[in-house]
Amino acid sequence: MTSTWPDMHDLDPPADDLYRSATWLLGRHPQLAQLAERVVGVVAVEAGELEVDLQALAEGLADLDATFGATTNARTHLSVARTDYEAWVDAGPQLGTPAARCMAPMSRSEVSRLRPLAAFSSTRVGLRVGDLGGFDDAGHALVVDWCLAVVAA
Repeated sequence: MTSTWPDMHDLDPPADDLYRSATWLLGRHPQLAQLAERVVGVVAVEAGELEVDLQALAEGLADLDATFGATTNARTHLSVARTDYEAWVDAGPQLGTPAARCMAPMSRSEVSRLRPLAAFSSTRVGLRVGDLGGFDDAGHALVVDWCLAVVAA
């Protein structure tokens, strides 16, 4: 599926509606829409309309963060028992959600572009200033629009 969200370039960000704020971003940033579509269970067509499951995206990001946080902790704490660490690494990351499994091979920048979108869900999403570093002009425009949408919401 290649999604084409309604063009939102001539519209102001919606007020008081987080879901519409998210779809506004998708309509202004085709690269973001393409990334969201790559994550299983996040973009769907319902009754001829595109829909985004912000919860699935946020839960996938939380799963990804927890798993890779555990990887960092394992590197730190299992360094004394090298064989334990190697066995843990050989088992691979244990990602529980399909969304996390889709995002795991994405670049750090791609995952970082999805974080502002997921921030419109009801699930807490980790979003750090450092996540936004290294963005190109399109990424900077996404951050500006996200800030406008947050202020309007």
